[in-house]
Amino acid sequence: MTSQGRAIRNASVRFGDGRTLAYTPCKRGYLPMINGQPMFACVLHHEQRRKRFVKEGRVFRKGEVDLNMFWESSNVNEADAADKASGSL
Repeated sequence: MTSQGRAIRNASVRFGDGRTLAYTPCKRGYLPMINGQPMFACVLHHEQRRKRFVKEGRVFRKGEVDLNMFWESSNVNEADAADKASGSL
């Protein structure tokens, strides 16, 4: 495991539930919307997190920030966001 991987794992144990962090550890950063499309993570990890979100019943994990607070201003809810992000809408 890389040094960055160990640091992320240790931070998730200290500040999260051991599975996830309440913030993004990616250096790319998070933009809630890109070209009108709701984003679940940075451009590199968006698709991975969207798929996990849908697979786990469209609920955010304990400790994760509810992204609806970013999307509310654009009138997008989490189910629509998952569908729109996957190209289903």
